[in-house]
Amino acid sequence: MRHRDMRHRDMRQRDICGRARERWWLGSRRSMAAAGVSVTMAAVMTVASAAPLQAQTVVGRVLDDARNAPVAGARIRLLDTDGDARGEAASDNAGTFTLTPPEAGDYYLELTRIGYRRVLTPLLSFSDAVEPVRLEIMMSPAPVGLEGLSVEVDPVAKAEADLRTQGIDPANLGNSWITQAEIDAIEVKRDVGSILEWSAINGLRVIRPENMTAGEAGSRPTPGSGQKQSDFGMCISLVRGRTWQGAGRCALVVLDGLPSNNEHLLDLDPLTVAAMAVLQPIDARILYGTRADAGAVLVWTKR
Repeated sequence: MRHRDMRHRDMRQRDICGRARERWWLGSRRSMAAAGVSVTMAAVMTVASAAPLQAQTVVGRVLDDARNAPVAGARIRLLDTDGDARGEAASDNAGTFTLTPPEAGDYYLELTRIGYRRVLTPLLSFSDAVEPVRLEIMMSPAPVGLEGLSVEVDPVAKAEADLRTQGIDPANLGNSWITQAEIDAIEVKRDVGSILEWSAINGLRVIRPENMTAGEAGSRPTPGSGQKQSDFGMCISLVRGRTWQGAGRCALVVLDGLPSNNEHLLDLDPLTVAAMAVLQPIDARILYGTRADAGAVLVWTKR
């Protein structure tokens, strides 16, 4: 009987201790959950790992070794021993930069900038000391090579820009503005005059050398101001008068932005023409003065 009472008392004590441990566990769990720590009933594991110590900060200055002047805009990369980037900075107007490695260890510094040769420093060791590491790095100028660079300009876009610069909107010229697409659509192009004849500009006449033989009046188209009689090659007439075949004076020829003569117009290969514009005398005189008092023919080539 006595043995049974002692056994019963032991069981009660174990039950009380068990409930006390459970209350401690539940209380501890609530505290850890409030602190943002995730726990499980299965096990509690504590892992202690020491965070790597941050390395010394690098305070550097980049200089041009030819002029001993600061180099602004240099790109500085921190590379580990495997060549992987671990940090990056750029030099300011004074050539200075600041860079902090993620941890103590050995690193390279790589410097690049347009107009300078790439610099790769020897392997540098950074400890966890508080004092910064101060460096002065020289960069050597290098010419910027443009070999193989090809820039293509749309000749029609250039022609449009030239006209707008002179206060003329190509859209307002109507059929007096002839683009490359329209020129390419002409099946037979005998000469540049064929392009103008195809455009059917009101009042325009193309007078070629074979049409300039002496007529009943023994006359030829009259050159505009500043033009010589010997300059006739192909005459583009916009002004009617009492000259050969009813044609008037010859319009000024402007080839790729430069005033030219009618001989150049006659010799020009029509396949090289990118765009053309015909200006009536009132507009041409404003731009080119009295030498364009008979109008102007503007030609842009695929140069």
